[in-house]
Amino acid sequence: MRNIYRLRSYIEPAALLWSKTRNFDDLHDAVEKSRQARDRGSVEEMRTANQLFHTRVVALADSPALNSLMEQVVAEMRLFFHTMDFNPDFHHSYSEENARMVSLLEDCDQDAAAKLMRSYLADAEQALLLSMADSQLYAQGGWSAS
Repeated sequence: MRNIYRLRSYIEPAALLWSKTRNFDDLHDAVEKSRQARDRGSVEEMRTANQLFHTRVVALADSPALNSLMEQVVAEMRLFFHTMDFNPDFHHSYSEENARMVSLLEDCDQDAAAKLMRSYLADAEQALLLSMADSQLYAQGGWSAS
């Protein structure tokens, strides 16, 4: 999993930093889907919308090779995120952080958007690692959800 986050930490901020596009409709759409899923309490839909957002971030690079690589990354990430099913709050904050990145891009502050993405990915990796450890304890009966 660390390797996946290392890869993402290189390509996602770079896509934000060097994208030439000014059309962020696809990113807005992914954020809206995430917010709607959050409001419905659907963890699976939040996870899917968040992965859609990140796929669309990489698509800003306008590189078929990076898009293909990101499809592979998302497939692997789906496996990791299933460990988060017992923690429905995991994806909640990401909707608004994604929206903040889009806002920064619209304000032509690609540097700040890329910096936020790096921080976001580092925080998400740590949260996922902790949650995976907790889920292993939970599965072994040594952890309580309360």
